Amino acid sequence: MNIKEVSIFKTKSDMTSMSKDSFKDGIPELGGAVPPIITDIITANSITENAENASGALDAFNSGNFFLMLILGGSMQQLWGMIRAVQMMSLSALVNIKIPVNLFIFLGICIGFS
Repeated sequence: MNIKEVSIFKTKSDMTSMSKDSFKDGIPELGGAVPPIITDIITANSITENAENASGALDAFNSGNFFLMLILGGSMQQLWGMIRAVQMMSLSALVNIKIPVNLFIFLGICIGFS
């Protein structure tokens, strides 16, 4: 069986295999830039540009969502506070205690409203 040496180290400029004699003391040192997986420069630039555009769109979407939730969160809090107050007024009319007539009328209107 004939075993062939396969080089995983490629030159950055033309992606040709490097021999182990080209390294210092014959031992490769890892450093610098990793050669690109996509060798077509136009395709690589297109992918990079599309990734940057998608990143910008997602940043804008997240920022808009954040500000929208700030606005809606405040208004929802006021809505739930109003609902809670109406519930308390409605339930207070059902308690068997002596109350003035004007409060009884007001609580009756609140029960009708809710």
